[in-house]
Amino acid sequence: MEGILVCEQCGYGLYRTFTHRSKHKLNYYRCLGSDRYRRLERAASHESTNQTNYLDQFVWSVIIRPLGDPRLIHAEIDRRRDAVQKAPV
Repeated sequence: MEGILVCEQCGYGLYRTFTHRSKHKLNYYRCLGSDRYRRLERAASHESTNQTNYLDQFVWSVIIRPLGDPRLIHAEIDRRRDAVQKAPV
């Protein structure tokens, strides 16, 4: 399920996080490229979004879709098995 959401600016993945503003918890998605501590130079991106309602619905629809179709589950298992078998030792 990695890579469901990626930054348009730099291509890094987005992750869900939160902060507290006064008495309210603010949820948002943040680009890995905006985390300066992860890079030796400056941040690759300054992207973040507060569209958590829309993005959460999208992410969950992608996550639960295979549960309704056993063929998709088997295809994913086969894909991962092939990747492991082809990986260098």
